Amino acid sequence: EALIRFSEHGESVVPELVTLLDASNDAAVKILAAKVLARLGEHVESTPPELVKLLDASNDAAVRIAAVEALIRFSEHGESVVPELVKLLDSKNDSEVRSAASVNLREFSKYADSAVSELAKLLDASNALAVRITALEVLRELVVYSSYPQGLMFLDGNYEAVEKLREQLSLIVPDLVKLLDVSNDKELKMAATEALGELGEHAESAVPNLVKLLGVNNDKALRIAATLALGELGEHAESAVPELVKLLDVNNDKALKVATMVALGKLGEHAESIVPK
Repeated sequence: EALIRFSEHGESVVPELVTLLDASNDAAVKILAAKVLARLGEHVESTPPELVKLLDASNDAAVRIAAVEALIRFSEHGESVVPELVKLLDSKNDSEVRSAASVNLREFSKYADSAVSELAKLLDASNALAVRITALEVLRELVVYSSYPQGLMFLDGNYEAVEKLREQLSLIVPDLVKLLDVSNDKELKMAATEALGELGEHAESAVPNLVKLLGVNNDKALRIAATLALGELGEHAESAVPELVKLLDVNNDKALKVATMVALGKLGEHAESIVPK
């Protein structure tokens, strides 16, 4: 590592570091070699195949994480790295590994459309709750990345990439709706509700399920989240206006009424004929 301080020697140590990635049986040595290669940056002309090989499941999870973090410097391998990151979200890995994988998935957001379907599978009830929450958090961030104008900024102004990501994300609406109807975990329901709102028009089919959450038997925070989500759907949530108006009842919580007014405001003219003057 000391050689990094003397950049003129950087190029000369790269072959030795690459050899350590492939030949060493010591996980700590492999991790250090991967980290040093990443820090050398400009002295590494192309991504070492040996670094990509470290993503294989046969390697120690910490080694795979170190490889992924190093590969962020070599974006041409983004498409091959993303599936490996999704695998690291598996419940067989500890929470630290899953956390590192989710953080790095955000770094590879421009390639994440290829991971959406795999992330959606992790929402299934057969997976550990922590895994489901992590997968949903990553999906929510991808929804934000795919919106305009943020999407163009995160995806380097690539309009086609933004559209491709949004198209893939629209396919997870049924998975999110299932979380609303089946899950008993408040955190999952809240995150799924907010994600549906962030998907906007792509979540139109979820309107009846979001309306159900407005009921008095549901948690107040969840009712507010569902109200705001319906507002984000705009004209596509027009059918929910009668139920939203009911929330303006004087007996309802002030925060819920404020959220309702915000939602109805976003529905604009589609709510005018029903909202009392």
